[in-house]
Amino acid sequence: MNTAIADEESQRMAGDPYLTLPLQGIRLIEASAGTGKTFTISALYLRLVLGHGDEVSGFGRELLPPQILVVTFTDAATKELRDR
Repeated sequence: MNTAIADEESQRMAGDPYLTLPLQGIRLIEASAGTGKTFTISALYLRLVLGHGDEVSGFGRELLPPQILVVTFTDAATKELRDR
């Protein structure tokens, strides 16, 4: 990959809240339709499973899927999360 493209991608991702939101405690994702709630939830879930984050934003260890509770209130969001 081109270094300039990789740097640009890194800068774009650095500003995404789902990559920097602390993983400890309870998180409520509340927004209008079509704003990326399901994408954000799946990104947070993936970060927990992979053990991403530092001492401040990380959970402290990798979690297994049965150890993570995700709640949605629409059938469409539930299906999308299962598919991802």
